[in-house]
Amino acid sequence: MKLMVVVLILVLTSGCMSLSPEAQKVRVTNNEAVVADCEYLGEVSGKTGWGSAGESNAYKAMKKNAAEIGADTVFLITQADTEAFIPTYRGEAYRCNR
Repeated sequence: MKLMVVVLILVLTSGCMSLSPEAQKVRVTNNEAVVADCEYLGEVSGKTGWGSAGESNAYKAMKKNAAEIGADTVFLITQADTEAFIPTYRGEAYRCNR
């Protein structure tokens, strides 16, 4: 029984994505005014496995992708499109120098 509990905990936590310090600083907004005076860098997305852990990881993947191109803010276009049980986030990456 103990072994089963340990295995279950490992399975549930193994899908969690950690973020770099740069990605942790990326702000996600759905307020167009926040990015009005910012430099547009491109579209970013995040897509991972299914379920609530997958949704969280998709969000983090989008922030990671934004940080990789030098963005500090993402304007969220699509939130958690769970078509076919695959959470997806899509947004526009901006450098706002905040």
